[in-house]
Amino acid sequence: FAVPLTPHPRAARARRLRRALAAVLLPAAVLALLGALLAPVLLYVAAGWTLVLSPLAAALALDAYRSLGHALGGACLVTRSGTARRATVALQRSGIIGWTVKQSYFQRRAGILTLTATTAAGERAYDVLDADASEGLVFAAEAVPGLLTPFLETEGTEEAAERARIVAVPGTAEARSTEG
Repeated sequence: FAVPLTPHPRAARARRLRRALAAVLLPAAVLALLGALLAPVLLYVAAGWTLVLSPLAAALALDAYRSLGHALGGACLVTRSGTARRATVALQRSGIIGWTVKQSYFQRRAGILTLTATTAAGERAYDVLDADASEGLVFAAEAVPGLLTPFLETEGTEEAAERARIVAVPGTAEARSTEG
């Protein structure tokens, strides 16, 4: 079962790099502050921490980005993510009973979103992390035809379908607008 995965946008790579470098630089800043206030040896620890862990964090973030992907392969939805613990999931499309669309403020500004396919089997929910907003919605709509139709707004052309936007419907907590 081999299906070429759709790569995720550069915004997903930037997001992973920012998180990885923040995980290194924030403790280094705390160590540097403590070094300035208490013991100068902590300044050397902070410098060593940063020099050793920054390249490692960046390499792991780039690997995490390269492993992101999603595809529709016949009767299955395929999604992959992770770096140290890379996971590829092939989920039967007929088993998907719902979609949750999540988009943080920063994801909205970057034009990406996280889709969660809900199912009654396995882990009950499977994520498609940081997919392009319009491409991800079209992907979810194609995965289970008719399930997202009440929430999608299209203008009638194929190009408009590619740029489908999700609209908030009163009474649904899972539908969130991608418009600014």
